[in-house]
Amino acid sequence: MSENKEHANTQSEPSTLDLIELWKRLTMQNEEAWGQAVKEFLGTKTFNHMAGAMRDQYLAQYQSGKQGMERLLEMEFFPSKKDLAAVSEMMIALEDKVDQIDFQIHHNLTQITDNLLKIAEFQHHTWEQVLLIKQELDEISATLQLGKTEPESTNDKKTASKKKSKPRESD
Repeated sequence: MSENKEHANTQSEPSTLDLIELWKRLTMQNEEAWGQAVKEFLGTKTFNHMAGAMRDQYLAQYQSGKQGMERLLEMEFFPSKKDLAAVSEMMIALEDKVDQIDFQIHHNLTQITDNLLKIAEFQHHTWEQVLLIKQELDEISATLQLGKTEPESTNDKKTASKKKSKPRESD
């Protein structure tokens, strides 16, 4: 009985291998046939027309969907790409204006500072002149004070009174 089992096993193996080989060959031949048919079909004008029609249909659906989405977003108060682009442009314009104002303020502050420094220098120079005039007046006053303390001769009194009676000439 063991011989019959071995004989049966050896007979079943070759038939199984033959079916697998047959299946492989059929699949390879089928693949080659389909590949050749697809290559030939891709090279025809019919395929080109079909592909063009599919592309046109896809683009029409895309445009329709895009417009529908834009209308929906407008109705729901969601910003669209155009709205965001417009806001971005306005922000850039605003930043430019702020930069211009900043530059003008800086320029004006620089001019004000320069003018204040000139005024301070002028004021300092004026105070120096006033102090010089005050010193000269003090010297004149001191000289006049010394002259009053000395005994004056009669001639000197007359000339002094004449000097006093003459009107002062303004500078």
